[in-house]
This record gives sequence, C-alpha cells and structure tokens, in this order.
Amino acid sequence: MNKAFWYYDLLNLPTELRNQRNAYAVFLLVESQKVTKKRVLIPECEKVMRPILKDIYFKFFHIFNENSKKTRIEFFRDSLVQHLWAQYIKNCKQEFEKFIRQMREQNMGEQRLDRFFDDLNNVQTAANF
Repeated sequence: MNKAFWYYDLLNLPTELRNQRNAYAVFLLVESQKVTKKRVLIPECEKVMRPILKDIYFKFFHIFNENSKKTRIEFFRDSLVQHLWAQYIKNCKQEFEKFIRQMREQNMGEQRLDRFFDDLNNVQTAANF
C-alpha cells in the first residue's frame, strides 16, 4: 500500500490533504481494477484499509457504479475531490475541450451537454465549491 502515498506528489496534494485516509482514497480511485474482484475489495486491501474503509469505500469506489445526484454531491463535498477536480480543470483543459467538441458532434449532443453542465453546476453549488 506504499504506492498510495506515491500519489501525493504526483497529484500535488497540499500538506493538509496528505493523510492515510486520502492516500487510501486516491489508491481506491486509481487502482480499483487491481484491488477489487467483482466490485468487492480483495481481502488483503480490506484488512489494511479497515480503519477508514467505512469513510472511503462508497465515496471513492461505488460512486462510479451509482447514478444519484445526492451521491455525486457528497463526492464533490470532499476536500480531496475538490482538490483533484481543480487539478483536472487546470491541467486537462485541452482534453476537456476535446470531450465537449466530441459530445457536440454526437446525436443529441447539445442536449446531453446542457444536462451535463446543469448537473455539474448544481453539484458544484450544492457542494459549496
């Protein structure tokens, strides 16, 4: 699990976000394919993460299997997620713009983008960032 701490520097995490909980949360986000089997955390990881698992498992793993506005709001209220989102906006602007262009070219792309941006604005407002 030492790899989890490697992500601190890679993601430019500020000192106040560098703790065991966030190391495991990032690890769960990034390495979920390697540490789960059939959407269940493998026993070795579950044992190591047990003290903070209740706080991070649903928020940083199951979030991607859910389609709930309430769940997305809770996800974006997390200070780690807010930092990661800010890094994404700053560092991946071109990729995001490419995604928007590709969406516009799809069937009903403009309507999908309208819903996407409405949802994004609602989530950001509700999550206070």
